[in-house]
Amino acid sequence: MLSRIAAVIVLCLMITGVVPAIAAEKAELSRVMVLPFDGSSAGDFQYLTDSVRTMIASRLAAKQNIEVVEYALSATDLAALQGGEGAAAGETVFTRLNADYLISGSLYALQTGLKIQATLSRKTTTPGAREGGFAVLAENESQIISSVEELADDIASRGIGSRTAGALFADTQGSDREAISGFGTEHPEKIFKKGLYSGAIVAEGAMQVESLGVRKSSDLPLTLVSMATGDLDGDGIMEIVAASRTTLEIYRFDETVFKKLAEYKFDKSYKIHAVNIADLNGDGAPEIYLSANNKILASSAVFSWSVSNGLKPVLTDIRYYIRPVETPADGWILAGQRGSNDYTLGFVEKNIVKLVFDENTKGYVEDKVLPLPANLHLFDFVYAELDGKGGKELVAVDRNEKILVYDASNSLLWVSENDYGGSRNFIGPPKSAVTSVGDLFGKNDNKKIEQLVVFVPTRLLAVDVDKDGIDEIITGSNKRITPKWFASFREYDGGSVACLSWQETAMAELWKTNTVTGYLADYMYVPPRGEGGGKATSALYIAQVPDTQMLGFAYSSDSKVLKYEMNVSMK
Repeated sequence: MLSRIAAVIVLCLMITGVVPAIAAEKAELSRVMVLPFDGSSAGDFQYLTDSVRTMIASRLAAKQNIEVVEYALSATDLAALQGGEGAAAGETVFTRLNADYLISGSLYALQTGLKIQATLSRKTTTPGAREGGFAVLAENESQIISSVEELADDIASRGIGSRTAGALFADTQGSDREAISGFGTEHPEKIFKKGLYSGAIVAEGAMQVESLGVRKSSDLPLTLVSMATGDLDGDGIMEIVAASRTTLEIYRFDETVFKKLAEYKFDKSYKIHAVNIADLNGDGAPEIYLSANNKILASSAVFSWSVSNGLKPVLTDIRYYIRPVETPADGWILAGQRGSNDYTLGFVEKNIVKLVFDENTKGYVEDKVLPLPANLHLFDFVYAELDGKGGKELVAVDRNEKILVYDASNSLLWVSENDYGGSRNFIGPPKSAVTSVGDLFGKNDNKKIEQLVVFVPTRLLAVDVDKDGIDEIITGSNKRITPKWFASFREYDGGSVACLSWQETAMAELWKTNTVTGYLADYMYVPPRGEGGGKATSALYIAQVPDTQMLGFAYSSDSKVLKYEMNVSMK
């Protein structure tokens, strides 16, 4: 049946042809280029990826006043367009193509059919420039052709046909389809500057959340990349572990003071990308798990802290990137992904494994490979009980900044249309430090390399917020200001944290914070103590880098920690 669909698509392409309509006035032509689509999540439909792209181009070319640019892109051109050479190089290729729009997209094989998503980008890298998102679902094979035609028609009419800032370039992050309500107000920026706001939310499913206000730290003289919270010394007081690229710091945040308790500095060649807290050995004293690299080598570490002993390394130079994960089969484990010097793989090997401590070698060794869908990396996923039916689903963020929900057999149930998890944090050395073979291996070889960038998405938290036995997902949504076709280069300006729940067949937003300026590096949710009943106070901590970056340069290196307090009606 699938081969028959492919044959029909080819026939349709022969009939329609890639023949642009004659424009009434040449000056009104919109020149469009359709980039290769991502079919890595297309399952059995993966072989249709190129056909879908070609059919979209063919359909657009038949529209009046649209000219499809047919240009054989070299590997170097594609790398530049994806941001591997920086924003300026991508813009140079875009200009040479003489195109007004670029279209990129992805295919997802769901249990309910084939979902095709496309992004239309205008020729600009100006901060705040909008992109348009489009999606269709073909529920069975016979609907694929008509769905692709519908998608192309939507792009042409609602996107390219809109020459002014109309429906296409409106803010799609607050879509009514997925956003129910949030902490956001009519003037969130004004309220943010006051440092305090309040309001109530009644969400679908009768979850009621009341904001009690926001507190913020003084400026921290470092650019935060990750943060975790936990009671490290068992005294009932929560500590905050914050990490910049080369520094690990511990704080306490009480009602009036944000106090630094400890600090550990690494060499300049060190690059931290994630910090977590967990008590995996069951001794009652949680450890700090630091995932990092030193130049091209994975160089993770485990730390302990107490008032009496201070901040001390327990184990260093772990040749895996590491993260504590709660799994359905084994409970809490230390998951790892081995580092690699292969820049085409993003400096990581393929498998994600369970690590166990070996008393003989006094280090971590592999126990087994975790059964995960293809194309996921160590920081992309979390297990959660979403539907109350027993068992856990897998929730992930992919490289297109979409949330994916898989069932227990790793079959894809749902993919978001809104963006979540966007991050400029990535595994491996800074891109500026590795540009040639000689940089990697210390040889006199100036051959240029094209590095795959494996981004670390903002944190996915599975939390039973209202104690009803069903997990919600708390995640971030940074607002991207670089085009989606910059696959290897990202910048953001403003963001929020949202709480989502599973509503029969899809995830929906229950609440979200106001828009916070700058960039959200990380966040942690601290649930109320007790088993529920009535209202209880919880807290959401956000690591904020207030000033934006452009072309990799920050206007300021300071950060803040925000504490949102809220009352939640418990079940």
